[in-house]
Amino acid sequence: MKDLRWAAAIATILGCLQTAGADPFCIGIRAVVADARNAFDDLRGEQTDQKRSTVEPYYTIDYFAARGWPEGAQTCYIERRDEPTRDGHRFPNYYCEYPVKAGTKAKALRRLAGRIAACVKGASKPVADDPDNIGGMLSWHERDVHFSAFAGPSSPNIRVLIQANDR
Repeated sequence: MKDLRWAAAIATILGCLQTAGADPFCIGIRAVVADARNAFDDLRGEQTDQKRSTVEPYYTIDYFAARGWPEGAQTCYIERRDEPTRDGHRFPNYYCEYPVKAGTKAKALRRLAGRIAACVKGASKPVADDPDNIGGMLSWHERDVHFSAFAGPSSPNIRVLIQANDR
């Protein structure tokens, strides 16, 4: 009897691994979401840039290479405030650019946002500000992580933002 339970447990684990392995995109998205609660520290690579705001309140934004890009992304990076706001926020953000492969940008935007939301347990349904506009934006959330996807008219890509509501 013990051997049967052990075999069933192994079969369940293998089944989960096969299912998880079947969608590398979701595995990558889930890794980013999991690290959002850590201000993307585990995914943050070398600092690549630093910019100072030109309007008050003045602050500095640090830019970092991102490690572990989700499947299909052309490029990914992390940005965060160098110093926290008065209420302790640094607003770490994880950005990725995805190419539009087929169809219109509006359809590709909805498809990508829906795919990301489906990967994250408990995520709300993406809501469009203007779903038929080529420069549209979709946003959604999952507990303490905010998602946005943009398709601007001047860019050939869709830009995805995953923002941690950190302190």
